[in-house]
Amino acid sequence: MVANPDTGSAVITSNKVVVRFLDGRMIKGRVLSFNQQNPVIKVESIDRSTSYDLKWDDLKAVFFVREFEGLARPADESVQLQASPVSSVGRHVQVEFVDGEVIQGYAEALKTGLRGFFISPLNWRDNNLRIFVPKTAVKSVRVAPKLGETMVKEGMLRKEDLSEVLEKQQQDRERKLGGVLVQEGVTSAEEVERALKVQKTVVGQKIGEILVQAGVLTREDLERALSAQKENRSKKLGQILLEMNLATTESLALALALKYRLPYVDVSIYPVDPVAVATVKEEVARRLQFIPINKTRDTLTIAIADPINFAAKDYIQSTTGLNIKEVLSTPESIEEAVKQYFGAPALDDEIQRLSEVVAAEKGETDDKMADLIQQVEEASIVKLVNGIIRMAVAKRASDIHINPERRSTVISYRIDGILRQEKAIDEYIHPILISRIKIMGNMNIAERRLPQDGRARLRVGEKLIDLRISSLPTIWGESIVIRVLEKSASVIGLEELGFFPDDLTVVRTLISRPYGMLLITGPTGSGKSTTVYSLLQEPVFKGKNIITIEDPVEYELPTVNQIQVKPHINLTFAKALRQILRHDPDVIMVGEIRDAETARIAIQAALTGHLLISTLHTNNAPETLSRLMDMGIEPYLISSTVLGIISQRLARTICKSPECRREDTKALESLAAASLAPEEYQGHTFYKGKGCKDCSDGYRGRTIIYELMRINEPIKRAIVEKRSSEEIRTLARANGMRTMAETALLKAKKGITSVEEVFTNLIE
Repeated sequence: MVANPDTGSAVITSNKVVVRFLDGRMIKGRVLSFNQQNPVIKVESIDRSTSYDLKWDDLKAVFFVREFEGLARPADESVQLQASPVSSVGRHVQVEFVDGEVIQGYAEALKTGLRGFFISPLNWRDNNLRIFVPKTAVKSVRVAPKLGETMVKEGMLRKEDLSEVLEKQQQDRERKLGGVLVQEGVTSAEEVERALKVQKTVVGQKIGEILVQAGVLTREDLERALSAQKENRSKKLGQILLEMNLATTESLALALALKYRLPYVDVSIYPVDPVAVATVKEEVARRLQFIPINKTRDTLTIAIADPINFAAKDYIQSTTGLNIKEVLSTPESIEEAVKQYFGAPALDDEIQRLSEVVAAEKGETDDKMADLIQQVEEASIVKLVNGIIRMAVAKRASDIHINPERRSTVISYRIDGILRQEKAIDEYIHPILISRIKIMGNMNIAERRLPQDGRARLRVGEKLIDLRISSLPTIWGESIVIRVLEKSASVIGLEELGFFPDDLTVVRTLISRPYGMLLITGPTGSGKSTTVYSLLQEPVFKGKNIITIEDPVEYELPTVNQIQVKPHINLTFAKALRQILRHDPDVIMVGEIRDAETARIAIQAALTGHLLISTLHTNNAPETLSRLMDMGIEPYLISSTVLGIISQRLARTICKSPECRREDTKALESLAAASLAPEEYQGHTFYKGKGCKDCSDGYRGRTIIYELMRINEPIKRAIVEKRSSEEIRTLARANGMRTMAETALLKAKKGITSVEEVFTNLIE
């Protein structure tokens, strides 16, 4: 066989082949042409009386028999593999065909780009057979550890002896490793055969069987999952098990670790070595889905989610020259670790770099400092700003605060409602940093005496981020606050917000009404906009004309007409609302009722056959009615239009990690001291978080604490009679309304939030 490394073709003059078809047929003959880039291969019968043009899609396998001297082992470049998990020469593989047949062998060449790959026999003494497998005939490919690695792990061979033998094998790649080991006297043929049996056992184990043996699945569960997989053969069994809630990502990772005899490491709690992380670039780690976790003198340990992800190992080995040790972890924990560990070191590096540049300029004149931005590399300040934003996204921050002080500038992030200081940078970097941010926001960098607003859009990884920038002059310089909004994030559903099932039913009943007004109230930062967006995504609004008036438009909603308020051209809430009433809306959303004019038009819209949803800044639901009256709205109009009021706050939720969650032994004592412990809470266990890598001080995420007041007939009469907020609250509670404090305590009882959060944010 003479191979063409550029085309993948082979001119074969005396090759006996056996061709097997997917439909069960078989022919014997000689190959006339073999080119993986062509749609057919040509074979002639042994007596040369007949020739065949065989389509790749019809073939199951082509067996090349070394019967004549003309057949040589194909060059690596001529035998290539496309879309296969195998990625390095010499790996022991088990190939399962689409018809269910299974064969084992060594994959001989594995570059991407062509139609299949070659397999040689497992028996190292048998060199007269090569099997070509078209990828169209393959259902799955399983990969075993290398023979040498298996023998070292099983104690059959020393690592030093293996290294010496591999060097000798490099001189003659035709020789199989097992044969070289025996010929060099390093081990016996019996030991090689035993190692091959271990390989067969490892590669032959199936994930489902491992999970059954481990007690994760019952035999019935496995059968159900396999039946589901037959209906959708494009999905792996692990994916099916996850979708059916029969297994977790952790149990699947542990099963893979058992199958491939690799250690399992939970990188979410493992102390990842920053020195190890620095050996590779973030884009490489993301693309190849791994993270370095430890580095010694000559060995780098990497965590992978896919045990046949040899691309990561091969790449790092070739670029660093280090020995690579692999451990398994879950895809989610690796992704989170990449976000966490690649953001901070890069940001620290840029801060240090810029600090060194400006250090020499300290004490110089103002004119010279004004020119500093020209002296600093533009790329460095861009990297610094991008690093600050990237870290905010990784930490799930809602806001970035850049505040100048006398001797430094402090960078803080608001995470789950709490402002946390993260970095302190040199005071001389501050004007350069502010100038770059203002350029991004299309703001005037020369104006430092007046407040300014700006907006920018940035892509961080696969996420599209909107930035709302606000500058404010202070005695030490301009302070910047950046609101971080993930535009590409999907809107949270009502179920995920934190409504209890009975209240969720009431909310959906209210928004199914053809007209009226639903108000969402609370202080700034209480999640009102998120609740409004969730309401607008409800199925009840499908097929309806929805128009919103917002300042700003925080999320872009499909099939919704959204209007951005522009006060500088007199496009106010009131003016826009008056105009859209002529635009045949079914549902109107007003971002906020800020003044009496907007309130009057909103009431008019709700009276004339429109469902209107809006927000208002009040502390609780009953006070909202008084606020509308203070705006000059007549009580009879309020009672006729307002359907319900949701008043809300946000409380942090306890971290869900079992290692982080612990009992709060002082909770009942604290509640009793505040006279907030009803009898049904006595003896109940409350929880809090102790803090871990997944969370901030034991909390991760937030949930709404709310009171939902539905306007019924008694409340309508009380509104018309201008009764006090306390009287209306009493009527609402008689109608089934939970107060905000009661909702908070119930969520603490269910372990969603802590008693500490109840006291910190929710009790008035």
